[in-house]
Amino acid sequence: MKITLYVSDHCESCEQVLQYFKEKDLACEVVNVTYDQLMFDRMLSEGGIATPFIVMEGQAFHVFDRDKIEAYLNTLKRDLNNEGG
Repeated sequence: MKITLYVSDHCESCEQVLQYFKEKDLACEVVNVTYDQLMFDRMLSEGGIATPFIVMEGQAFHVFDRDKIEAYLNTLKRDLNNEGG
């Protein structure tokens, strides 16, 4: 699963997302946009306007909403199981 997490320094919600992914044993590409205009522009091009900005398999999450992310992960898992069976 491809997950990109855009973060910035001193972002408490960003830390919460990182901890959540660690608890779920989900690997993600962490992109810090604090001092990197190129990466900030990349985030903007994907639809992000602030951190944390999460992109999972092309689905964008503009805030860390644990319930919505859980629901999306369950949908992905169900879809994968249906494809395999």
